[in-house]
Amino acid sequence: MYDQEYSEQGKRQKERERLNDEADAALATKKALNDAEDRRLAAEKVKLADEKRKIEASRQANQNHLTVSQLIIYSSVFIAIAIAIILFFKSISST
Repeated sequence: MYDQEYSEQGKRQKERERLNDEADAALATKKALNDAEDRRLAAEKVKLADEKRKIEASRQANQNHLTVSQLIIYSSVFIAIAIAIILFFKSISST
């Protein structure tokens, strides 16, 4: 009787150990998956920050450069002023 009770107690102990080992393995797997997800999210965050930095740099570069239409307008105004000055001095010298 004592042997049978001891045997049952041993079986229960082994079953508890097996369940504990399975729980530990499941926790380790979950932790590994969480760590992998954290690394993936960190990499994604770095990628998005780099993309944002590139967009900001591009936007800043675009703001610093004149567009073609602005260049045409400014050069037309400059030419008109130059022609007006030339005509002004021609009219002064001819009188």
